[in-house]
Amino acid sequence: MNNSNDLNPKEKFLQKQQSYDITAEINSVSTMNSVVRLTRERWGMLLGLIGTFFLSLNCFYAKVILKSYPEDFDSVEFLFMRGLSIVLFGIIHTYYYHQKILSLSELPLRLWFLTRANANFFYNAFSISALWYLRASTVQILVLLSPLLVIVLSYFLLKEPLYIRYLFGGIMCVGGSMIIILNEHSAPSDDSEEDKKDNKNNSSDVGTYGVLLGLGLCIISVGFNAIINIASKILASHRVSLNNQMIYIGATNMMYSIIYII
Repeated sequence: MNNSNDLNPKEKFLQKQQSYDITAEINSVSTMNSVVRLTRERWGMLLGLIGTFFLSLNCFYAKVILKSYPEDFDSVEFLFMRGLSIVLFGIIHTYYYHQKILSLSELPLRLWFLTRANANFFYNAFSISALWYLRASTVQILVLLSPLLVIVLSYFLLKEPLYIRYLFGGIMCVGGSMIIILNEHSAPSDDSEEDKKDNKNNSSDVGTYGVLLGLGLCIISVGFNAIINIASKILASHRVSLNNQMIYIGATNMMYSIIYII
């Protein structure tokens, strides 16, 4: 057997390369990838919580206007102004980051892009309509049941893993919502007598039918909200620009509102 001291520099280098344990490097890269993935998931959860906050604020604001000015409240005008504000934010985002506004023919993943834009309008239209019949807190809790549907759709459409803990979490959400649904009509109202006369949400002509109608509108909203989440995930995975998404979402809201008014 040759002594390593008797080897020339080239042979020593080859011997060192052969004895190099690549497992350590693989473990190092794997650990780094895990840290990056965990960091991205935490940022995603934080942004998701912020988005949920503003979504709830949107629902609460619509309910406040509905209760304060029930005769003057127009959900179509509300959706039009909401769409206009989204378009303006999209234009500001475009010019600030020096991006391009794409035409329909230039849009990547056109089907999912337009699906996301249309689903946004119908989700808001049905959820806001439900505010006429249910409390804002009830509507918001019910429409946020969409994660359970998103879990199932993500498994089939996005090929994402289906974890048991997700199913348990979804079942808990459904159980809590069922408690709210079963007690919705019997829950005491905190409105004054004058509000009960003026507000359609609490008037006697709504009754059980109104509650059931509101629940139906919420269920439809859940479906559209799930579609929004799936489409958004697909667009994000293909790095579709946010500015074009905002502009087309806002423009779609404005377009449907104008068609309804006409």
